[in-house]
Amino acid sequence: MKILKIKKRPDQCPKCGGEVCDILYGEPTPTAQEEYYARYKRHLILGGCCIYDGMPDYQCYDCGQQFVKS
Repeated sequence: MKILKIKKRPDQCPKCGGEVCDILYGEPTPTAQEEYYARYKRHLILGGCCIYDGMPDYQCYDCGQQFVKS
């Protein structure tokens, strides 16, 4: 699946209409995902600890489509 370039975070996925989630990189504490959801009322995708240029910023929770800010 191709990563889509965007200028700002979409409210919903243009492909399926699903929830677009922020991707968190690094090694979060075990409760980071729960705290994020409690604060922002949306899901969070854990992106792993390897970080490099061009990694996606957001991902659809339903279909997995990824987005990167251009």
